[in-house]
Amino acid sequence: MRKQKASSKGKGAQKVRALFALLRPVNFFMVVVAVLLFALASGGSVRCALLTAFSAAFISGAAQAINDYYDYDVDKKEDPPRHALIKYGLPRKYALYVAAFSCAVGLVLAYLASWAHLAVAAFASILIYAYSARMAELKYVGNAVVALLVGLAFVYGGLCGRVILTLFPAFLAFLATWSREVMKDLEDLQKDVGKKTTLPMVAGKHMSAYFAAYLLILAVFFSAFPGPWGFKIFGKYYYPAVAVADLVFMISALYIIRGHPREAETACKVAMILALLAFALGVLLS
Repeated sequence: MRKQKASSKGKGAQKVRALFALLRPVNFFMVVVAVLLFALASGGSVRCALLTAFSAAFISGAAQAINDYYDYDVDKKEDPPRHALIKYGLPRKYALYVAAFSCAVGLVLAYLASWAHLAVAAFASILIYAYSARMAELKYVGNAVVALLVGLAFVYGGLCGRVILTLFPAFLAFLATWSREVMKDLEDLQKDVGKKTTLPMVAGKHMSAYFAAYLLILAVFFSAFPGPWGFKIFGKYYYPAVAVADLVFMISALYIIRGHPREAETACKVAMILALLAFALGVLLS
């Protein structure tokens, strides 16, 4: 009897871990930090910044969960399975429940922040559903949509104060995210055949690789503008920190041009984290 109870508790704990994993905890935390930073940098109140940051994180979590719902059958064929529900033997419908709950929490928090936040959150939620349900097959369109949503998160934080201060960082995030999405499509080219229409399938591997590298080069070029020599969004400590991120972005661009999408995607992800730290230093030490 005790063994059965222990087994039941173990399964319950596994279910909770699987449902929590659908929200992508690392991404959740990064969204909270990024939006919080820009809400405060724009001159917003602490209350508005916190509501906005967690609203964006929950809507981002909903996006991950709804994407897992629609990719369930494709992910089921992977070995080993990366899908949290498949890994723990849970049915597909749980992803839909998590997405609905997470989106509802995000919208309520947005309403508590302001009507403008609620309008943006509702627009983002509709776009997320449309992407997962309809645009996933046209992945080359979906790449730009994902990048737009990431950039929109920065602007979302800026609605707490002077939103104009967040436009350049949002643009940088848009460029880097779009590039990374193309890199992931290059890495998954063989797996996506017959399931999705990606940019490498339409434009070819070489053109897609050069396009991804071009987007990163643009991001590096425009990264100088938010600092004190440009629009003075960030303080002087921003430049040394963003230089490190830019260096890793350029390494990522070299990897993708030389035909190493996995290494390029990993380097790009590291560079995006470093860029976020540069934004943090630019805000906190200005």
